Amino acid sequence: GNSESFIPELSGFSYVSSLVLNVDVNIDDTTNENIGGLVGNMTIGQIYAVGVSGNIEVGGTTAITVAGLVANAGANVTVRDSYAVADILYRAGTKEAEDGSITYGSMSGLVGSGSASIYGSFSGGRLTSYIDANIYAFSQGSHTIRNSYTYATLDWNDHTSEETEPAEKIKISVFGSATVGDDSYY
Repeated sequence: GNSESFIPELSGFSYVSSLVLNVDVNIDDTTNENIGGLVGNMTIGQIYAVGVSGNIEVGGTTAITVAGLVANAGANVTVRDSYAVADILYRAGTKEAEDGSITYGSMSGLVGSGSASIYGSFSGGRLTSYIDANIYAFSQGSHTIRNSYTYATLDWNDHTSEETEPAEKIKISVFGSATVGDDSYY
């Protein structure tokens, strides 16, 4: 399908280096694609000395993953000396299964889902949700993180209901389920 990421998908060994992007992504239509400022989905390879700044706005009616640098980074992905300082606005929806359970979308300042290794990198910007969604200042997945930091601002507000607190299963976190070294902070 169509993706608004700079690079929709990288599979097979890939190496992206020495790139600075100023992005302006605005998706109002429903998409099932993960959206990253640089890459939507990356399965194997390295990102080195890459910077992303700008705005990413996502609407629609389904739950997706949005991140400043890479939306979904597999176990064989390494991110080194890179950053994302992007303002992300999530207006997309949720996905309800036949059994009534709800899957929420998510947004992350640097790297979304997956289990990449991240070294010497940082995230910033404002992450704003207009609907129940998981929000992570730096990363969502079970990444290994060393010598990295974030100064992102998290702003949750569900404008679709009169609720003043996030849904019980919503996660608002800095490093998600990552293994974080003592040299990483927020």
